[in-house]
Amino acid sequence: MANPFASTFKALSKIVASNRPSVNPASNRPSVNPPPPMGFVHRVPSCTRPFYGPSATAGDGRVIEINSIGKWREYFKKGVKSNKLVVVEFMKPWCKVCLSIAPELAKIAKKRNDVIFLQIYAHDLKTLAREYFVEDVPTFFFLKQGKVVGRYVGNLIDDVETRINQDGDGTGRGCWM
Repeated sequence: MANPFASTFKALSKIVASNRPSVNPASNRPSVNPPPPMGFVHRVPSCTRPFYGPSATAGDGRVIEINSIGKWREYFKKGVKSNKLVVVEFMKPWCKVCLSIAPELAKIAKKRNDVIFLQIYAHDLKTLAREYFVEDVPTFFFLKQGKVVGRYVGNLIDDVETRINQDGDGTGRGCWM
């Protein structure tokens, strides 16, 4: 008895074979880009990043996105001149934990006008992330007068808020390293 699926199998085999990339004889590589390897993370375009409103000024109750070294230097200097606490969050836009705490951080920023909140995409500013030894995201740094007075790695936004409240006087006590 003949297999009733034989003709279907042959047709599918031809379709699969025709969709395979052809090999470039000069380089012995596929002429069509192969699919990315397992575990590959595609870069998220900036248009899909969370947006916290129009251009923000330091300490006006918003989380400010830092996307260049020049902008980082600008807000770093503002933090030093104003003698305000600067909370810097290193994050990645595909990190679900980072995205889940972003609205909570924005709520804290609205309550605290005496603190400057900065958000840095670690994959965009790799040199800055290396300078601060960022190994995991989200990582929070607490800066006072341009010096690191505390560091927190984790997703417990209550711990971040506690550290901000404890360090509001600028002494650095209460911020864990």
